[in-house]
Amino acid sequence: MPEYREFLTLEELQESSKALAHDFPGQVALEEVGRSAEGRPIELLRVGQGRRAALFVGAPHPNEPVGTLTIEFLSRLLCEREELRRQLERAFLFVKVADPDGLALNSGWLKGGFDPITYALNYYRCGRSEQVEWGFPVRYRTLRFTPARPESRALMGVIDRYRPSFLHSLHNASFCGAYLYATRRAPGLFRAFRRVAAMLDLPLHLGEPELPSVKRWGRATFGLFDLRQLYDAMAGDGQGDPAARLACGNSVDGYLAGVVPRRLSIVSEVPYFTDPRLADRRPSAISRREAALASAATVESLMREVGQAFALVAPELPRERLFRSVEDYLERTPARLRALRVAADTPPFRRAATVAEAMDATVCRPFYSVLYLGTTYRMAVRAGRRRLATKLRRRVEAEIGCLRAACHLRVLPLGRLVALQAATSLVALGMRPGG
Repeated sequence: MPEYREFLTLEELQESSKALAHDFPGQVALEEVGRSAEGRPIELLRVGQGRRAALFVGAPHPNEPVGTLTIEFLSRLLCEREELRRQLERAFLFVKVADPDGLALNSGWLKGGFDPITYALNYYRCGRSEQVEWGFPVRYRTLRFTPARPESRALMGVIDRYRPSFLHSLHNASFCGAYLYATRRAPGLFRAFRRVAAMLDLPLHLGEPELPSVKRWGRATFGLFDLRQLYDAMAGDGQGDPAARLACGNSVDGYLAGVVPRRLSIVSEVPYFTDPRLADRRPSAISRREAALASAATVESLMREVGQAFALVAPELPRERLFRSVEDYLERTPARLRALRVAADTPPFRRAATVAEAMDATVCRPFYSVLYLGTTYRMAVRAGRRRLATKLRRRVEAEIGCLRAACHLRVLPLGRLVALQAATSLVALGMRPGG
């Protein structure tokens, strides 16, 4: 495993793909399968000639480039190891960067020293309707979504053409432990994922799941869900039509399910930052309800702060990507907070929170709202509002200072994150039916 010390830019990733195709002309094919909304090429790197196809999607969200390095590693490994290619009997399809425009907007933190302040002040994540991962067509009850994003259409073309029976959407989170989603229960895969994480000294995520409705299959392993399952989970919460609140399309796997029903899809989530206590299952001094309500209060306060700053700069800027990102955050967060508060009053939240759950709720979750303070800072810089930009920068620095004081934050080595995603891929591809 190479010692990855920084991420590669979009241009560097493209040059690396060209070099691989040049070095292994008999094994590698490189083609453009689409163009992004801003005209950047979306490339498919194909390795091997197997009877079945395996699809890997890098940077499914623009602030999640760990998977681009995983693809760098796996694609070269497969070219160099003929025996491994024969054993796996697959045609390997790599979309190294699913959202090239979004990755370009995150270029400010890809190089140099990686720390939470640099990350927050250069952060960009697209809104719901612009996500590649959640940009696929769906018709379900009141849901109607037709993909408008060219990036999602490019992935649809790859899926329709090759009909992959294996999908690995390579995600990564900001501040948590490592965890894994799969479309079916696969005990061998789950054990391997946990074992490799332990070998690499990567804490598992034993805090709260991303959504209360997610099926938990074991430690840090969950059932992969699509938009229809999200809709059903929201339908009974008394907050109105779920379609209006979702405002997005189906997932990559949700689309693949309609093309290849008998497939195995996995999503690996690895973090940039973590704390050993996120793997601590001992009881804490507070209940899950108290932790959830404290989290909601902190996020609501940060959201109001983002909203006040956004109101000052929004009239002075076009509705470009940073604008739409913060606008989407401000639109969707109140509904998420209402849902969290409703869940907090249900019986499962009456028990004592584990140390991991309490820390995840009260420390990690608010960090995501601090990132939108960072995006609003970028907007203030673009608008030429120096005083506001300075204020927002200081607020980001202060919030991250409080975060560091509240936990033992670790910046994780990139090579370990790549190793976990790569090993999980190879184990999953080598599994017998039933896993």
